[in-house]
Amino acid sequence: MDGFAGWDRLVKVLSRPESGGAGCRALKQDRDDQGHALVLSAVCFFSDGMTTVSAPSRAAVDAIAAELRGATDREFWIAANAPVGPGAVSTQTMRERAAAFVNALIAAGVPPNRLAALMGSGGEAELASSRLAETPLAGAATIEIVAAPVSMSGP
Repeated sequence: MDGFAGWDRLVKVLSRPESGGAGCRALKQDRDDQGHALVLSAVCFFSDGMTTVSAPSRAAVDAIAAELRGATDREFWIAANAPVGPGAVSTQTMRERAAAFVNALIAAGVPPNRLAALMGSGGEAELASSRLAETPLAGAATIEIVAAPVSMSGP
């Protein structure tokens, strides 16, 4: 499966001060079995313990939505992942964050039929955490966007 070039552009855009800055870490990951992912620090979009997308993150949401709107051959799975272990964010909070992020993308013009909110738990959460073990996002709550060909079914 070929890579999704939109992630390269977004990593650059999201590092700009007006779109999130240094605190808004983003990295891309190729997934052999499930498309290509962009993983973002949840602090870019959510205040501590909150489940609504923060107003200051509007520029970042708009940049992501613009990229997703242009990729008509893809569908996008949005997952909110919490670090595994002590101090982890609750499952309910992560579920609400995934839904809130999807709603923010829809409000920014991404067709709802191309988005799905997912919430990793149990083995899925551990897998998401292990994928980030050697990255700057290790141990952080994250928002993960997986770009998959429209013909793929969910993970």
